[in-house]
Amino acid sequence: MPESTPQRARRLHAFARAGLPPAGELPAALAAEAASGTLVFERDDLWQPLAIRTRLFAAATGPPVVEITPLADLARPDVLVYWSADPSADSLPHGARWLGRLSGTAPRRFALPPDARGSAGRLHLYSLGHAKWLGSAA
Repeated sequence: MPESTPQRARRLHAFARAGLPPAGELPAALAAEAASGTLVFERDDLWQPLAIRTRLFAAATGPPVVEITPLADLARPDVLVYWSADPSADSLPHGARWLGRLSGTAPRRFALPPDARGSAGRLHLYSLGHAKWLGSAA
């Protein structure tokens, strides 16, 4: 029986609580450094109605890095960030890759999967606490 989106998200979140870093989350030491690479874009309006600043950096080597900064408290529990090559925007697609957690208003940086370079993918936010897809941005 295929695993539902809430079941999959809960299973992945269990790993997060166990202290295993998600695939795209940058280690704290690297995340504290200034973003490197070329700033491709910076937008504050991709996640409507949520107030979130999104910055995308491209480097000559390595994967692209996205920096997500909530401009106000998201007021939603256990927000998880995913990336998917699937361009659909109305739900969390099966096979989406978990990048990490988002909370508070501090900037968080996530390395996108290598296949994200040059492809049309989407970032997704999912509230594990509410078992609800919050939105996506491309």
